[in-house]
Amino acid sequence: MKKILFVLILIMALCLPIFATDLEKSVENDEFLKEILISDIPITYGDEAFRERILKRTEGKRDPIGLVLTGGSARACAHIGVLRYLDEHGVVPDFIVSNSMGSIIGMLYAAGITPDQIEEILRVGDISSYFALTLPAEGGFLDPSGFRALIDYIVGEEYRMEETDIPVMVVCDDLVSKREVRITEGPFTDVLIGSFALPVYFSPYKYNGHLLVDGGVISLAPIDAAYEYTDTVILSTTFYDADTTNLINPVTILNSSFDIGKRQNASSDLKKYTDLIWIRCAVEQFSFMAFKDAATMADIGYSCTALESEKLEELYKGQRTITSERSGEIASRIQETKDNIHFFGRLKATSFSQMLGVNFSGFDSYYLKNSMITGLKYRVLLGNWDMTATFGFGSDTQNLSSTGGFSTIGGEISFYPFTNARMKIEGYLDFFRGGSDGFNAQLFGRESIDLFLYNSDKASASIHQAFEYYKDGNHILGTGSVLSVFVKGSCSVPYFTVGGKIGYMMTAEDITFGGNKSYIESGLSVESEDSSAFRTGGDITVRVNVDGKGSVPKFISDGYIGFDTSYGATGLKTDSSLFNIFFNADVSYKLPYDPTFGEFLIFENPSFGFYTSSLFTVESIGISVGAEIKTTTSLIGLIKLPLRFRVGYEIIPGEVGHVIASLTFSTVM
Repeated sequence: MKKILFVLILIMALCLPIFATDLEKSVENDEFLKEILISDIPITYGDEAFRERILKRTEGKRDPIGLVLTGGSARACAHIGVLRYLDEHGVVPDFIVSNSMGSIIGMLYAAGITPDQIEEILRVGDISSYFALTLPAEGGFLDPSGFRALIDYIVGEEYRMEETDIPVMVVCDDLVSKREVRITEGPFTDVLIGSFALPVYFSPYKYNGHLLVDGGVISLAPIDAAYEYTDTVILSTTFYDADTTNLINPVTILNSSFDIGKRQNASSDLKKYTDLIWIRCAVEQFSFMAFKDAATMADIGYSCTALESEKLEELYKGQRTITSERSGEIASRIQETKDNIHFFGRLKATSFSQMLGVNFSGFDSYYLKNSMITGLKYRVLLGNWDMTATFGFGSDTQNLSSTGGFSTIGGEISFYPFTNARMKIEGYLDFFRGGSDGFNAQLFGRESIDLFLYNSDKASASIHQAFEYYKDGNHILGTGSVLSVFVKGSCSVPYFTVGGKIGYMMTAEDITFGGNKSYIESGLSVESEDSSAFRTGGDITVRVNVDGKGSVPKFISDGYIGFDTSYGATGLKTDSSLFNIFFNADVSYKLPYDPTFGEFLIFENPSFGFYTSSLFTVESIGISVGAEIKTTTSLIGLIKLPLRFRVGYEIIPGEVGHVIASLTFSTVM
């Protein structure tokens, strides 16, 4: 039996070269087979220069320290805490390898930005304001142009990966060659944006003929890449393993299917490289959309790094080499960005930056514009200028009993002469709006100046001036003008935020202000803190005629929604009384969790409760009471749409009551 086995093995050994020769011949004659057999071989750009930069740091006297940062979307914020701990203990990586969201953290750190500053950048404003829902003309539904403008402004538009203080490598996957692509050179912001090009959500990044997508789709931890340059590797992971995941949700099934392969690859690598220093950031229970918990996850990352202190203590200790000029420049730009977003939520672009997306906008604090707009929005950012053009569909949904739809085109131009000041001109033309005599066109225009005198987390004071004009082409809903100047302020006291306003208003039936009427308006609002499960709030507005002409106007933005909406178009329906008093109040319960649909769609801060809205004049009283639901619908944490739905009953003494319903929404792009 042994002789037979020996003969069989000998025959197989003799045949192997024949099989190999046949395979080589097949490969030589089949280009597709060639591509298949090399698909596991990475493509690296700038490898030689990358090695030289590492060698320059170590001078060949020691083994380089490599740091690997994994993806994980919002969970990658834990890497900030990891870097903070390494900084404090003098452990400076000689190079960084990263993918997905880990590349954002790693690249910013490599560019000379401190962990604290990185956290500032990610928390300086609502991260959803940097992205826009767009048409998937190039393969993605989200446009990151706003985030690109932010990074360009902070690090410099011409900054390149080759200039970073610490050499950094970004790992992506290529749709064209089906191979892993490692990038160590190129335009800094372009590569950073491409590093998190999650398929379908974002368009692939075009680089040297490749169409690159997020490297985290295939590999959670690109450890192999780091070990090609050193035997001393620190790995920081931000895996996901929430026990609340609904595994029968179709979106979750798709995401979890991808996660199986990624986890298996990571497991293989972790068992292969047993000598690495593995910092397992315990953020597995956080959603990949939980950007609001960035600070908490950074603290967890810090604590988890401290658990590996003994191993880290054995590593070479050094110091980051950041010039004071570079450090000061970055700090100044971050502070300016914080100020810009703090006052008006705006982005400043160093060069021409554009965004094309789907827009949702509400009537906000306008007097004569009462429509919600949904449609395409083209936005241009250039220095202190912010310009948009909109084409879409409008609807009057504040009162669902008289909802009307129409097409609209419009535009806005904003100029910021100072960080705390804005001058704005906007206009909209509504057409195909139905009326009793058919379709007609309506025009709305507005000029405004806003100046913040003071604005902090605890208090604010500002001056607002605006002129609005409305004209109905068929003169059915009339023509009107409103000029207003207000001083507003707010302050936080224990458990509540209190706000107030006082100002002057003038209305007229045309743009020349012939037959104008003057009013003084004041208001007071109170709202409980967001941290409480139960929330209460209320406001009161008093508008008084001061020229003896009476006829005080009512507007949709006053907050009272009644069955009679004939004043909804121009806002200039008046009463003969000398004053109007509006009172609004609500109490609601906020759910302790945010429901999600496969972590693709999330309903943030959902609450339900009751409201009351009242209008008092000399001649009449109107009271509306009912229930309301409020939430912010979020697409993977980056596109947000606040919604409020109310259904109630209006009571007017001496008249028949009415059931009323209202739906309002708005968002900031």
